[in-house]
Amino acid sequence: MICRVLTSAIRRATVGRPLPDLVSALRGRNDFPTVHEAGISYAGAKRRLSSQSPTEQTLDFLTVELGYSEAIANGVVDALLKNGITPSSLFGMVKSLAGRYEVDEDGGLEALAASVEAELASLEGKKTVKMVCVPSTGWSSAPEDDDGDGLPKVHSMDRAFVVEAFEGSTLTGEYIECACAGIMGCSTCHVIISPEWFSSDGDETTKIGPPCEAELDMIDLAYETEVTSRLGCQIKLIPELDGLVVLLPAGSNNLMVSRVAGIRWKAHALSLPNAG
Repeated sequence: MICRVLTSAIRRATVGRPLPDLVSALRGRNDFPTVHEAGISYAGAKRRLSSQSPTEQTLDFLTVELGYSEAIANGVVDALLKNGITPSSLFGMVKSLAGRYEVDEDGGLEALAASVEAELASLEGKKTVKMVCVPSTGWSSAPEDDDGDGLPKVHSMDRAFVVEAFEGSTLTGEYIECACAGIMGCSTCHVIISPEWFSSDGDETTKIGPPCEAELDMIDLAYETEVTSRLGCQIKLIPELDGLVVLLPAGSNNLMVSRVAGIRWKAHALSLPNAG
């Protein structure tokens, strides 16, 4: 599978994709360094890079700049080298595959990394956890004058779709955009857990428990919350959650850019349905 993904990724990366420019990288920032600070930083980085081999530069770029784990970074490098990429061109190839990563325009690296992750998880014997995702058109909030339990109700599974991820990962890590990269600093990954999978008494052996106080603070800022609201970045998947039903809100409050935007689901290499 890695070879097939790799072939497609390399083909896309060699079409002449322009490298990210400095303006794109810094757009929206208000913490610009002084000229002196920038000069020192650039000189230090240049000295460090000049003393690294192409493989070391590539691994540093994958782990430090893009945030991949060392295991996945090493797997990406091994896959490229085994498929004919020379060490001298390795760093340039990975940069091309990364695309304009500052503005979330991937050039094929995400699919390759996902394939490597799947291969590693398979070797480690990790189980896959399937989840049923119900879009906002398939469920509704309890009416304000409802005398019942006040829980959201699923009324249609017609447009629901199934996704899967390996145990140990989080909902955010696999499928949901998360502006804060999973540090519980925003509410873009807000989801609603279907009531039958939610445990209000904290029993997390077979269900998902309530959020902690810090998570609650962020959920208070989320888009149209429910009693069973959680942040996807705080939900670690375990085999016992196989079959989990997740309700998707109609939008998300992205505090990082101060606007309301719809949740963007990222298609994963392992999932058959296209959730884009």
